[in-house]
Amino acid sequence: MARKMAKKEDRISDLPDCIIQYILSLLPSTKQVIQTGILSKHWKYQWTHVPVLIFDSTEFLNLPTSLCATFDFYSYVDDDSSIKSLTKDILHQLQHVNELKVGWYFTKSLTVLEAGDLFYPVLNIKCLTLRSPNLVKHMPGIACVLRSSPLLEKLVIEVPLNDQRYDYFPKANTFEESYWNLNAIVFNCLVYHLKTIKIIGFPKKDDIRKLLLNLVQFLLKNARLLEKMMVELKGRGTAFPLKVSKELLSLPRCSHHAIIEFITS
Repeated sequence: MARKMAKKEDRISDLPDCIIQYILSLLPSTKQVIQTGILSKHWKYQWTHVPVLIFDSTEFLNLPTSLCATFDFYSYVDDDSSIKSLTKDILHQLQHVNELKVGWYFTKSLTVLEAGDLFYPVLNIKCLTLRSPNLVKHMPGIACVLRSSPLLEKLVIEVPLNDQRYDYFPKANTFEESYWNLNAIVFNCLVYHLKTIKIIGFPKKDDIRKLLLNLVQFLLKNARLLEKMMVELKGRGTAFPLKVSKELLSLPRCSHHAIIEFITS
C-alpha cells in the first residue's frame, strides 16, 4: 500500500514557490507561463506572481481566477488604439482579484489613455499596491485605478528610489503639483472603505517629493474612515526623515481617528 502511495506522489506540486516562480520566469512567452496553471492545483495561480508579463497585440489574454495577482507588463504595441484594447482586456480579466500589485508600465499606460475619457470596469480589489518610480507622469493612471476600486481597504504606494528605466510612452504629459486639487475627484473607496495607507520610500528630489506630498494630502483630506498611514523612510541620517515627518504631520486629516506612523530603515 505504501508503494502505491509513493507512486502517486506529486513532485511538481511539492516544489517550493520560489523555485516554481523562477522556472516560470525562464519561459519564453507569457502565454506559456499562464498555461502552466494546468500542471497541478498548486501551480494554478503561480503565474500571477511572476513580476513582469510581456504581451503583444497578437496574444490572447485569458487570466484564470485568482485572489491575488502581481502584475506588470511590457507592451510592444506602440499605437493608442492597441494599447487601449490591451489595457481594457487586462482590467476586465482582473475584476475578480481581491489583492492586486501593479507596476509602473501598467499605471503609465492608464495615464496615456486617461486623456481619452475611457470607461474602465469596476474592480473588486481590497488591497492595492502601486509600484511607480516616476509619479510625475502617473497621476492620472493612479487616479484611474483608485476610481475603479470602490471596495479598496488598503493602499500601498512603493516608490523605488533608484529605478531609472526609460520612458516608452512619449505621449504622456508631465503633470503639475496641483493635479489632485485641480481635478474634482471623488473616489468611493475613500468615502466608504479605505482604512490603511502604506508608503514605502520617499523621494528626496524636491519636485518629485512635492508630487507625492500632494497625493498624500489628497488621500488624508478625503479618506473618511482612515485609521493608519505608515510611512517607511529609507536612507541614513535624521534630517530628511525629520523634514518629511513635519511635512506629513502638518497635513489636515478627514478622519479624526487617523494616525501617521513613521518607520526608518
